[in-house]
Amino acid sequence: YGCRTLAMPTASRTSSPKPKPQKEEPHDGSRGQGVQLAEKDKATGRSKVPRPPGLQSTLLLLYGILAVSVLVFGVIAESMRHQISSHQFQRRDGSLINISAFDPIELGPFPRCHDHFGEHLSSNGTWVKNSEVADGPFPPGHPQNPQWIEKVSKHLLDEGFTLKGFQASLHMLVLASVCMFTASKHSVWTFTEPIATSPAAFVLEQEDAYWLPVLGSGSLLGMFLVLKYLSIDWVKTLLQLCIVGSCTVGVTENFEEFCKFISPNQENSKSMSSEASEKSAQPTSPSSNVRTTILKCIIGLGLAVAYVTTKHWILNNIMGLSFCLLGIRHINLSNFRTGVVLLAGLFVYDVFWVFFSKPLFGSNVMVSVAKGIEAPMKLMLPRDFGGCGDFKFSMLGLGDIAVPGLFCALLAKWDAVKMAEGSSHGFTYLNIILLMYILSLVTTIAVMVVFNHAQPALLYICPYLLIGSVAVAFRRGELSELLAFSVPQGEESSKKASGEVDSHKKST
Repeated sequence: YGCRTLAMPTASRTSSPKPKPQKEEPHDGSRGQGVQLAEKDKATGRSKVPRPPGLQSTLLLLYGILAVSVLVFGVIAESMRHQISSHQFQRRDGSLINISAFDPIELGPFPRCHDHFGEHLSSNGTWVKNSEVADGPFPPGHPQNPQWIEKVSKHLLDEGFTLKGFQASLHMLVLASVCMFTASKHSVWTFTEPIATSPAAFVLEQEDAYWLPVLGSGSLLGMFLVLKYLSIDWVKTLLQLCIVGSCTVGVTENFEEFCKFISPNQENSKSMSSEASEKSAQPTSPSSNVRTTILKCIIGLGLAVAYVTTKHWILNNIMGLSFCLLGIRHINLSNFRTGVVLLAGLFVYDVFWVFFSKPLFGSNVMVSVAKGIEAPMKLMLPRDFGGCGDFKFSMLGLGDIAVPGLFCALLAKWDAVKMAEGSSHGFTYLNIILLMYILSLVTTIAVMVVFNHAQPALLYICPYLLIGSVAVAFRRGELSELLAFSVPQGEESSKKASGEVDSHKKST
């Protein structure tokens, strides 16, 4: 869905009732069911929402914070790296032993640098692959050995309160929340763009929201079956290149958008009226477009090649964040009900594939795919270094940022509409939802540490966001208006987009 929307036609905005006077009104829900937008475009008759003041400087600050966060946490994590000899293994207490002296009873499954990685010693003295023992009993050296699981659970609980464990959790919270907040506010910038220069966008309708968990489940199960039954290097490489290619598109598109964002034309248009700004909107010169295109291709391909050759976790995170920024900015939820359907559907999707897939398919499908494909489909957050000389990572799927990000972007647009009416003076809904998102991630991390089990983050994110948004709307007396609000889409573009969606569903 994220990839195919890039080619969608520009969605025009339908007309709306005349704006209300710019004054405070009681939030009692008595102002009618329709949402009043700003002035209409004289040429097309379509309505426009004025851009909130100070949005450009805020976005520049947020992008700076996101870049600095990636850099700072990268430096902190890389400072844990140190040299470990190829014939040695570092235990959790920091001491080094010869790899030949590795004791699976004390230290668990054999590590990658051991000759018997992925195997265990059976009771009759033969080496058996761990994957061949699915039902138990699980001897020492097997990842499901009960004594080892109990030992690991205690260690992870203790590790969660150490400086290393805290920095990994903080790393996750900062990158995910700043990325989502930045993309949501940038979606407002795109939403309030003059109609003549507004970029292509795709409005996700309620029917599409019903389909997303189905399509996502099919993709996830397909990748799992490929990894399980066609565990061939070229198949994994093909999947990896497809995902890297999608993220490379995110990098190049974000770079181009950022260049437009900081251009002098944007700066000069801040003080113009919306009508004057639209009249002054002129296409950039061909030479400038060529330079930007060449530069963005060099940066995108450079990052892709560097990632494929090194698999470095920082490059993984840069490409993953770029994909989330692109998706949240360019995909619009049509209305609040669509957001509820989307969150509810993916809530069930996440819970099923994390908790209930193992009895059906023999493995945790979600975790198996996340660990089995080395591609920027999740954030990798180092929490320790040791063993054979590699990092131990916590992971957060990109869907746990992009899905709530779409919902938050809708509420950010609603904030912009209320500011245009004069009934709000800031991003009230977005700020509260950001707080709820952070609390949901804190809950996810706490449950994961206590129970030593991978957690479906959307299990906690979806209820937090839905309860928080409804509570704010009810408190402000705007619940009926929020339910009636929709992101406008032109009739012709809507039909064309709908046709492409139906065609895509049939082909899928």
